[in-house]
Amino acid sequence: MQNWVYWHSSLPLPSKYMYSILLFLLLLLRVNGTRVVSEPVSVKSGKNVTINCKLVDTSEVIQQISLQKYTSGKWENFFVISQDGAGKALNEFGKRFSFIGKEQRHASILLQKTSLLDDGEYKCIFTIFPSGTFEDVFRITVYVQPSVTVQSEDIPEDVTTEGVIAVCTAVNGKLKPDMSWIATFEHRVEMNFVVHSNGSSTVQSQLFAVPSRMLNQVEVFCVVEQPVLATKMNTTVNLSITYAPIVTVRIAESESDKMVILCEADANPAAEKFVWKKESDIIGFDNVTSEENRHLTLMLANEGNKQYFCKATNVRGTGVGTFYLKSAPVHRINTAGIIPLLIIILVMGICLWLLVKKRNWKLSQA
Repeated sequence: MQNWVYWHSSLPLPSKYMYSILLFLLLLLRVNGTRVVSEPVSVKSGKNVTINCKLVDTSEVIQQISLQKYTSGKWENFFVISQDGAGKALNEFGKRFSFIGKEQRHASILLQKTSLLDDGEYKCIFTIFPSGTFEDVFRITVYVQPSVTVQSEDIPEDVTTEGVIAVCTAVNGKLKPDMSWIATFEHRVEMNFVVHSNGSSTVQSQLFAVPSRMLNQVEVFCVVEQPVLATKMNTTVNLSITYAPIVTVRIAESESDKMVILCEADANPAAEKFVWKKESDIIGFDNVTSEENRHLTLMLANEGNKQYFCKATNVRGTGVGTFYLKSAPVHRINTAGIIPLLIIILVMGICLWLLVKKRNWKLSQA
């Protein structure tokens, strides 16, 4: 009786545990065989990229292929490929994707005109019958070439204190670029950067040096490199160091009766005002802006042994140049010494004439 009961109680065993056994066998089959294989891809922003997903080690019927993107903490469907091989976008994001594979088990999907918004994690899902779904996660990495600017604002001259003379900024690059400077003078560099929520970064490099006037209009180079994109960008800028005028006065024209002198000012920005002075008297204009008024004409008959000053002014200060006009010495003839000399010459001439005349008379007598 007990044996019969034991046998009777074992009859339902196949119906109770059959589903669990089949499920275990299916899971074992997944581990040992059927799977989805995908690979990470990288692309430069603006270019196209092909995504490859393969279903391997199965001959079951593929019912659908789905693509998902991990966004805002969850997976979202955006593109599906039906059993007949037709691709369909499920939202605006999916419209740039298209199925280009000839073989459904090897899903080649084209993403056009990539942008930084495409960077992230994706999931490729194959739905097959009767096993169900198989998936794999891959990543699309989008590299972005930064926008580079170099600036050098008007920097006041300071021959004792180091300061920022140029700034190079690389905006919204991914990955973070390397930055360096090419300069022919002594300098140092400070860098800082910020990483944005979309994964891009902005890098700023400051060039430090002593801002002397010798650096004005000197060209410097900011070099930005992204090894992953094999790109190097050289951006140049001419330094602008502002300083007060250094004034020189020189002769522009010279004639027998007059002389034109020219006031020249080395300044940044250019001198806006020129004032001429003769010793202590103002002889020019209070506010001279035209090129012609940098000249001063001196009449030599009225001027001499006097010093002239040219004062040039810009927003950074004033400079003064000088010119000294020296009168030429006047040589007077000493008539007191000339008259006796003329008398001597006259007497000698008369004596010589008498000697010649006497000689000619003797010759005629002979």
